[in-house]
Amino acid sequence: MLVTYRMLTGEGKEECEDSALIYDRGSRELLHGGNGSTRIEEPCIIAIADGVGGNPGGRDASTFAMNALLEQFSDLEVPFDAGQIRDKIRQINCDLVSYSSDLHEKAHMATTFTALFCSGGRIIIAHAGNTRLNALNNCFLKQLNTDHSTYQYLRDIGDYEASERCNKSEIYSFLGGGDPEGLRRLEIKVLEKDQIPEIMILTSDGIHEYVELDDFEDLMADGSVSSEQKTASLVEMALENFSRDDKTVLIIERNGRQAGC
Repeated sequence: MLVTYRMLTGEGKEECEDSALIYDRGSRELLHGGNGSTRIEEPCIIAIADGVGGNPGGRDASTFAMNALLEQFSDLEVPFDAGQIRDKIRQINCDLVSYSSDLHEKAHMATTFTALFCSGGRIIIAHAGNTRLNALNNCFLKQLNTDHSTYQYLRDIGDYEASERCNKSEIYSFLGGGDPEGLRRLEIKVLEKDQIPEIMILTSDGIHEYVELDDFEDLMADGSVSSEQKTASLVEMALENFSRDDKTVLIIERNGRQAGC
């Protein structure tokens, strides 16, 4: 499995509040910026977290979540189990709330969270917030998780007018936030071996809220463009569309082959 990544701090920000984790038996990379590629093997964990920008301590929250993930899943030889993953992430959420309660001005720090737990030829997806996991499917992107945003909720219930008036970046499920109940929805999804896409893309909202879907699909479908170039192009397209947020993109190639169709 090949993971190609690129992260860029948002305009005018002192530090990137996004965190990414690439972790297998041979290595662990906790990232807040830069670009590169890493080849990993199962069992492994690939995750991103986006510190909630409206709350102080976004970088601390996303970093805490990634470090807690390393601690909770320190033994990769233990097979991943959906119930176990759910319980451990709920514990990470409670631990983050407890940790932040002593930090006063950062007591409400929070983060989104999307992780892939890969072992035994299957993948378990765990997700809260609006970081996004897409698959490249016959030259089109298919979202594999759900945006836990007010905008998406209103569209799901058919209130399109209200969805256009709401704050599109507002989310209703996250880790932390000063209250364990902030994790209102923890999405767990199991992909068996025959359901796993060849190409998956993890992004923070600084990318997918600013890159048009058609442009995103055309770029990912182009087999003549390297994955490294694709990560650079996605960041550049987001910048051209005035993204001031932190930007993170990870392209995951299941068999280490060039992304495209």
